[in-house]
Amino acid sequence: MQIKTFHSFHKDHKKLYEDILSLTYSVNDTYPQYSTWFKEKFLPDLKNKKRMYIVAQDESGKLVGCVLIKNTEEEKKICTLLVHPDYRKQGVGEKLMEQTLSELGEHPLITVSDKNIEQLSPLLRKKGFHLSAIKKGAYRPEDTEYYFNDKKADAIKDGLIPVLIQRMNKLRQK
Repeated sequence: MQIKTFHSFHKDHKKLYEDILSLTYSVNDTYPQYSTWFKEKFLPDLKNKKRMYIVAQDESGKLVGCVLIKNTEEEKKICTLLVHPDYRKQGVGEKLMEQTLSELGEHPLITVSDKNIEQLSPLLRKKGFHLSAIKKGAYRPEDTEYYFNDKKADAIKDGLIPVLIQRMNKLRQK
């Protein structure tokens, strides 16, 4: 298994980009317009060095997993983490996550659909991710999205909620 990291767009990687889109095509089921996002947002941002990607390839060079990442000053986010079904439960996802964390130097934000939470939560727990928020209808009205390491949600929970509880307790005492 070979893990490779790319920090920018490479014009000679057209076939690799097609393979990534093919591997991740099922993401369209939980994230509307994913393929359009990949072509119109991810690839252009890759050219601007706001995004990066990590791939796992088997001994023959076949793409078996990938991570698509947003890496800016404002946000460090795992946008997509996917391992080919034939290669799951073999440590590929863990190797991809280790490389991602090594690149970003911190625990990035990741959101996970309720359709994928069961398979991803053991890896996220193992790597020290914490659940920050749960939102119904974030991407699709019928789905629930789980937010891990969301600094904004954590700030609200850690800052605002204790203040509100304090105020409520003071009001009860009056």
